[in-house]
Amino acid sequence: MVINQEDFLKIAGVTAAAAAFLGTVGREAFIFGQVFKESKLAPEEVASDVVAFTTCYGCLGRCNVEVIISGKTKLPRYIAGSIFTRNQGATCDIGATTMLHYLSPARLRSPLLRVPTSERCEGDFVEITYDDMLDILANGDDASYLQERGWKYGFLGLKKIRECCPYKFVYFTGRDQYNPTENTWFAAMFGTPNQAAHGGFCAVAVASGGSYAMGGTWWEYGGWDSEYTKLLIIAGMTQDHFPTITRREVMKVITNGGEIIWMSPERIGNFAQVANEWIPVIPGTDGMVVWSVIHELFKMREQGIHSIDEDYLKWYTNAPWLVITNPDGSIIPPQASNVGLFARMKNKNGEWVPIVMGSDGNLYPFTDIPWQNGVEPVLEWQGTITIPVAPDSNQTITLNVRTVFSILKEIALQDKWSPENVEATWGTPPAYKIRELAQKIVDLLNHGRVVIPAKWTDYLGRQHDYYIGTPFSVYIMRGISATVMAS
Repeated sequence: MVINQEDFLKIAGVTAAAAAFLGTVGREAFIFGQVFKESKLAPEEVASDVVAFTTCYGCLGRCNVEVIISGKTKLPRYIAGSIFTRNQGATCDIGATTMLHYLSPARLRSPLLRVPTSERCEGDFVEITYDDMLDILANGDDASYLQERGWKYGFLGLKKIRECCPYKFVYFTGRDQYNPTENTWFAAMFGTPNQAAHGGFCAVAVASGGSYAMGGTWWEYGGWDSEYTKLLIIAGMTQDHFPTITRREVMKVITNGGEIIWMSPERIGNFAQVANEWIPVIPGTDGMVVWSVIHELFKMREQGIHSIDEDYLKWYTNAPWLVITNPDGSIIPPQASNVGLFARMKNKNGEWVPIVMGSDGNLYPFTDIPWQNGVEPVLEWQGTITIPVAPDSNQTITLNVRTVFSILKEIALQDKWSPENVEATWGTPPAYKIRELAQKIVDLLNHGRVVIPAKWTDYLGRQHDYYIGTPFSVYIMRGISATVMAS
């Protein structure tokens, strides 16, 4: 029998999960009896098993998982991948067993306090209650538990620290374990400026997006279209972010004949080993490399080559929206408080929305462009417009504006983004590699587009029976993505 890499990963994952589960089930009754108290409810009062959905924290993949919780012990007794997400029911051996640590006799069941006469790393701890722990945190050496034993640690307690010197309290938390907004609020209310946390721009943004869109977190893997993608760039992906989903989706692209390009300083990552090509970059320079690719695309456009999907940009992005500028068309540095913002008008629904210049020479709210009359948004335009200063105001204002696309074009064509300058500045990647990548994108745009049957209605109310796509995907997890989210 011949199996491909994708099938092998599926079989290996299922086998490992099954082995881990079966190895645990045999000892389940014994461990329950030794570690946890049996339920005091009568048999008829014991609830049935329930199915719950959560996020696995076995690694930084954060896969959505389905958990069967015992009605008797209230503990998870089986974990599987959620069939309602890109995971498609798959799970790995870590995900299948990670929550079963509750069954371990070695797990911590209460707070531990180091004996004051013991040195660190000697392992001399005593078990205390959560009430005692909170008392110690609040009152320090004055806590009842410590007073009764005559123990001293030299800790004032948070109550006294807040009264005398709140700045001595340093509050540092992890990434997505706590909400950054609540962290900052807590520190501010306490009175300390010494608050920080692991950088979590990506965690918060992607988790929030997943919660809004599908009711659950969708952490590091928003996902490309593996069925159609023929060119996939993976960049900024750290070594501990290889969940089941991402591995499977990469193998789908490869199995379907797609090409994987790994853009990273190193070539030792899990995906680098299966990538068709490696583009080496210096840490912190990935943005310059991407700008260089965009530079080449705009340069080819200036030469009359179809290198940019302008139809998509004009209808489905903010590329034609008008930006308020300085009199000379610049936005940096701004000479007025509204420079850099979108010019807006009231649409037919009474909403104050960004505006576009129509191909008929008239201004329109972007949601009201009269496409029925053949009018399209204009990608490149710069000039002066007069519009109301507010939604229901009779007062007008005259503004200097230009389209987003024209600003992007001006920046992208700057010589500092040329492949030769990138190579000369950082030594890598070679200029020819950047040009090759830009050419691959253009080849797909002109010769590799796909038509996918699907009925849908766009924001203008237009009915469609299909959509057209360029099978090129980019997944940048760190670097550029984190910087954009931070700003």
